[in-house]
Amino acid sequence: MVKVTFLGTSSMLPTKDRNHNAIFLRYKNEGLLIDCGEGTQRQFRLANIPTTKVTKLLITHFHGDHTLGILGLIQSLGANNYKQTLEIYGPKDTKKYIKHMMSSIIFKNKIKMEIHEISKLGKFFENKDFTLESTNLKHAVPCLGYS
Repeated sequence: MVKVTFLGTSSMLPTKDRNHNAIFLRYKNEGLLIDCGEGTQRQFRLANIPTTKVTKLLITHFHGDHTLGILGLIQSLGANNYKQTLEIYGPKDTKKYIKHMMSSIIFKNKIKMEIHEISKLGKFFENKDFTLESTNLKHAVPCLGYS
């Protein structure tokens, strides 16, 4: 059974009760984080979910309320001896944006990452347990929806 945890459901402006966007799906040994807005690490703690359970990060688009928590997550995973490879999926230019983020602060990245730009809509990941698919969403910038 898939367990879904809504870590953040607010928009550009968080409220005292709602954090920036982040949804965590847990299935067997996989942990899919859809978006990683600012404060997502704290939301993981409040939900009693170790951030090291994240195996895949799915980025819908690169507005700050969906991505400003990514660097902190990467840094924390390294501090927690994350041994897996973090798989990052996102729209066109994801590699460029992650590279820019990583160069914007001073820290030594200690985790392995694989960054995938989704250029073909539909199925982009499949294993024996589940399939991931993407579709375009209507937004001000290129944006993907996932199922």
